[in-house]
Amino acid sequence: MFKRKLALMTFSIVMTAISLHAQSLNNSFTNDPFGDKIFKQMSQMQKQMNSMFEQMQQRINQRQTHLTSPLGTYKLGSKLTFIDKGNHYEMETNIPKSDENNINIKTSGDILSINAKIIHKDKTVANGVTSNSESVQVYQESVSLPKDANKDDIKSKYIDGKLVIMVPKIKVISKKTSDINKTASK
Repeated sequence: MFKRKLALMTFSIVMTAISLHAQSLNNSFTNDPFGDKIFKQMSQMQKQMNSMFEQMQQRINQRQTHLTSPLGTYKLGSKLTFIDKGNHYEMETNIPKSDENNINIKTSGDILSINAKIIHKDKTVANGVTSNSESVQVYQESVSLPKDANKDDIKSKYIDGKLVIMVPKIKVISKKTSDINKTASK
């Protein structure tokens, strides 16, 4: 792949040099009625190649901003955050409910990671012709857990068609309670 890009870039540079050289020559040479107008054709090719490289750069920029990826990995358009619900935290994702989705939720240290393979199936019937389509999305997201989150007891369920992850808080025994228990036991 790198060799192909290098070859295209080299060809582009050579074509530019030839084009510039042709422009510096007498106009009567480039407008030769007996010639094949090769320099005009080369100039057109150069413009097409420049356009192609611009499109490639746009795709690279899109991949760097996570809009698309060669592997089909997409963010589902929302920044994941935990909402404090008193005795637990909740985080709502845009992962749709489907029996065929493969969802993996795991923790590593203080990071919660969600990996999902989302399968969309569509069947349409028009004029007696049935059309089936299937697409697969890969969803990956990682988010920091709150400091008082109990990462060993994470649960998830679908609410209103969206996956909601619930993380209970660590139960903290207050010092006052432990002091009272010590005094009562004496």
